[in-house]
Amino acid sequence: MRVLLLGMNYASTINSTLLGFRENGIEASAMSFEIYRSSYNQYSEIDCVFPNGQKHLNKLLFIKSLLRLRTKIKAADVIHIFSDFQTPSRFHKKIENYLFKILGRKKTKFITFVGSEVRIPEMEMEINPFFKTAYSNEKYEYRSTETKENSISIQKRFSSLGFKLISPPDLINFIQQNLFDTTRIAHHPGFASYSKQQKPSKLHFVHAPSAPIAKGTEHVLKAIEKLKSDGYDFEFTLLTQLSNDQYQEKISKCDVLIDQFIWGWYGVAAIQAMGIGKPVIAYLSEENLKHTPNNPIINSDCNQLYITLVELIKSPDKLSSIGEKSKLFYDDFHSPKCVAKNLILHYQS
Repeated sequence: MRVLLLGMNYASTINSTLLGFRENGIEASAMSFEIYRSSYNQYSEIDCVFPNGQKHLNKLLFIKSLLRLRTKIKAADVIHIFSDFQTPSRFHKKIENYLFKILGRKKTKFITFVGSEVRIPEMEMEINPFFKTAYSNEKYEYRSTETKENSISIQKRFSSLGFKLISPPDLINFIQQNLFDTTRIAHHPGFASYSKQQKPSKLHFVHAPSAPIAKGTEHVLKAIEKLKSDGYDFEFTLLTQLSNDQYQEKISKCDVLIDQFIWGWYGVAAIQAMGIGKPVIAYLSEENLKHTPNNPIINSDCNQLYITLVELIKSPDKLSSIGEKSKLFYDDFHSPKCVAKNLILHYQS
């Protein structure tokens, strides 16, 4: 089986999945047209057409890249697109239509949406008061992409081309069931490249505010400030402007990762932390929890976070067992090898 991964490498999803296929002995490659690539993400295994941050590419080099991509598409047994497959606007219509025409001829092809491209605010606000508060903020980071129109449009696009759907559990509710006749589920993988380090003398919390409003950073900082004013002794670090390696190194030296509190689910930061046996705090909705039995994440919402942190400061001994359960959970649900193995079963079904 030869697998070709395409699309947007949000949260290192494509890169980590490709590594997982190789661990399973599957021939896999990946290609992306992404121009602006976050330092938080890993692109080591992806053939990126454009240099990071550069909108233009030598015409001859670009043509060679397209020919290389066409060859890969034709040779692949399975095509799997993550999020979307967009060429830069300068080449958008003709080239993108041509590539999708080739993709349309492939029998075995899948699409996985990863978040904001299909999240429907009206639906989420009905069941999640924390999202409603964040979305009402004009600076909410995903306001321009998270619309019902965008969600249905992108779903119709891939459905009309015969793509089958493999969805992460937290997005199932936003999928138009009349467009896809599948409920295949695969969790996002995460690649943890650092081992757990010796913990510091004081309890050390960390938080990565990559999208402050969408992650609920304001609530995290309020809880931390209240802890300080109430005289609790601990350490706290905001993880900002770090490369992926630097970020993972910081995680390896902390006691607890405080993740996100708006979407009712956890992100790649939590996955990487669990991969090295670190406890994670996040807000998990009851609906999403159905898909992850024995989830070890410490479930706390914006209103309960202060109390949760106080309990951990007073009873730090419980963190060791939570960390052990977190590592086992990662191995079963989020390790690249496990996720890739699950995808292979979906491809063959």
